Amino acid sequence: MVILDFLEQGSQVEIIINPASRAAILSGRNIILQVEATSLGTINYQWQVNKSGPTAKGIQWQNIDNGSLYLGTKSEKLIIRNPNSNMQGWSYRVIAFSPCYVCGDVVESEPTELYFTPLSIPKAFSPNGDGFNDTWVIEGLENYIRNKLTIYNRWETKVYEKVNYNNDWDGSSYISGFGGTNNLPDGIYFYILELDNEKPITGYIYLKNQ
Repeated sequence: MVILDFLEQGSQVEIIINPASRAAILSGRNIILQVEATSLGTINYQWQVNKSGPTAKGIQWQNIDNGSLYLGTKSEKLIIRNPNSNMQGWSYRVIAFSPCYVCGDVVESEPTELYFTPLSIPKAFSPNGDGFNDTWVIEGLENYIRNKLTIYNRWETKVYEKVNYNNDWDGSSYISGFGGTNNLPDGIYFYILELDNEKPITGYIYLKNQ
């Protein structure tokens, strides 16, 4: 039990740096939320979660404790371990006060909302240099630590391959001979997308240069 002797100088706690307003849920990666607060005395922290969503009535904030999901729940830095897409919309904040300044208020940080971007694979793109849709952008690819993209033409010839694809395929091939250039002709191509240890995703992409 802590016995307060009131000999330590204290002051009102002030949060001077809030955590980010949003944090992405990424597969296999922790989320770290951090605040910076100031006071003349000791600062006590308690992180809280709200699972009801920002538009729900009667928002309920609940204290959280260290365990398999959280670390640092009573410090300025919270670690959310291996979050998943089911936590989309959950919000976190920290409340703080100084036991050396009993007449001070409990202060709370701005909340951080978790969000998840689902995988979305376009069926076509047009790398014609007009500044729009010039590369094949797969939304949600950042959710995965590792990926591998392989592209084949209609004759089952591999024309493109990239480990840790970064949404930058512009319709070119590392195989020369397409009209004297590496630019692939218009047409339908077959792709294989491998993500971490999941089952490969396969499908067709239509490439239109003009």
